[in-house]
Amino acid sequence: AKVGPAASGSINIGKVTVSLKPVPLPRSGVLAPLPSAAIASFSLAHQPLTAKQGSTVIAWHSTYGRNCTGTLNVLLSKRVGSTFVLRTASGSATTYRIKSINEVAKGAYPDSWFRLSGPRQLVLMTCSNLVRGQYRSNTVVVAVPVKG
Repeated sequence: AKVGPAASGSINIGKVTVSLKPVPLPRSGVLAPLPSAAIASFSLAHQPLTAKQGSTVIAWHSTYGRNCTGTLNVLLSKRVGSTFVLRTASGSATTYRIKSINEVAKGAYPDSWFRLSGPRQLVLMTCSNLVRGQYRSNTVVVAVPVKG
């Protein structure tokens, strides 16, 4: 999608590739991905895609507009232990393993998802539980690098 800045990387899950674009999400984790279901946004307030420690926070729209489902929704069909690849703009690739899949009330996020130091992790968030046009919760996938 031609929304927002140039892609800084991508996530590859099987045959699906989703571009990752930077966005100024607040440190609290309030979701405000770029307006497209075809891409995902990563937070400039957290660790970058190339980080070796702490959390990179990625958000995407599970739906955006009528009959427009999020390309990264393929992640929601995976199970704990499944893997995917994060590729940076420079071409370096890291395989990540899903550590947990969480359904939480909107805004009820543990601080551990937003840490800037400590073990490396990706925190991938999208809206869920649509009730009368309002999302009431988030699905959050936490993934850690696969040790080579």
